[in-house]
Amino acid sequence: MRTRFAPLLVTVAVIAAAVGAAQAFDRRIRIKNDTGQAIVSLSASSSESGWSGQVLAGLAPGKAAMATIDDGSGACTYDFTAALEDGSSRRAGGVNVCDLSVFAIE
Repeated sequence: MRTRFAPLLVTVAVIAAAVGAAQAFDRRIRIKNDTGQAIVSLSASSSESGWSGQVLAGLAPGKAAMATIDDGSGACTYDFTAALEDGSSRRAGGVNVCDLSVFAIE
């Protein structure tokens, strides 16, 4: 009887590990706009994974929004570039999204 449940327990353990690993790759962080003007777009890039992409498409001054950095690589360190309404940009390098829950663009 004990040996009948062993394969089932192994299967459950493998599925649980896979789900946990998949969730670990999902990087959700609240982005706060402290620039004093609208952010037109916010892009992130990672030298760890080589990934780059837009994570927000607009954010009013003083507001915050959730962004998901989900490149599937497990990377934690990203560089953010915010394009502002006046045509300028702000850059923040080396942001560890695994350690932060809120990040302010200034």
